[in-house]
Amino acid sequence: MVIAEGRAGMNTLLRGVCLVIYALAVAACVVPFPGETGTAIQYAALILLGAHALEVLVAFKSVKLYKGALLISVFLTVLFGFLHWLPLAREEARWFR
Repeated sequence: MVIAEGRAGMNTLLRGVCLVIYALAVAACVVPFPGETGTAIQYAALILLGAHALEVLVAFKSVKLYKGALLISVFLTVLFGFLHWLPLAREEARWFR
């Protein structure tokens, strides 16, 4: 049980990191960042979004397990990647033990 609580806390923290990267990338479009920092953050955000978009295709079976709308699950996967779909896959696997 302690491991599950630790995973949930880490998942929340990493989701926050993703959101901070996306927010900084948007801010870099409006506010000049020193040097090439803004451009680097924007590239990092694009790479993150691209990798997560590929995860939708690779892990679609798990993405479909979301209890809400499929479009919301796809959106959450594009934003957070395995941080969204991996807990869904683990929960399904737990039911089959």
